Amino acid sequence: GKKIPSNTSWAGNPAKQVAGGVFFERTLTYPFEKEDIERHREYPSDQFIYPCDEHTLSFGSIDKKLRKCKSAKERLKYLHAIRANHDHNRFAVAPQAPKKKKPFLSALRRLKRKLLGLLRRDGRKQK
Repeated sequence: GKKIPSNTSWAGNPAKQVAGGVFFERTLTYPFEKEDIERHREYPSDQFIYPCDEHTLSFGSIDKKLRKCKSAKERLKYLHAIRANHDHNRFAVAPQAPKKKKPFLSALRRLKRKLLGLLRRDGRKQK
C-alpha cells in the first residue's frame, strides 16, 4: 500500500526509501569496481529523470476513467490512447506530502507506554 515516487530507490522489508533523485541508465553494471562507482556518481544528462507535469497520469485517475467507461471496447480505446502517449513521465508518481501527526493521539500513545511501563515495574516489585 505504499506510494513509490519516481526516481527513488527502495530496499528492505518493510520497504523504505534509501535514495532519491535516482536515475537509471542502460549500461551494464556488473562487475562494478570503485572506479566505475566514481565515474557514475554524477550523470551529465537528465535523460532518465521524469518529473510530474501536465502529461503525467496518476494511477487513481486512470482507474477512475476506466470505471466511467461503459463498455470493454471503450476501456480498450482509452488504454490504447495511453499507450500511444510516449512521454516518459506519463506514469511518474508524485512524492507524497508527509503525513501530519495528530498531537492528541501521539500524547495518548506516550501516556499508554508510560502507564504500561509503570504497571510492569510495579508488578515486579510485588513479587
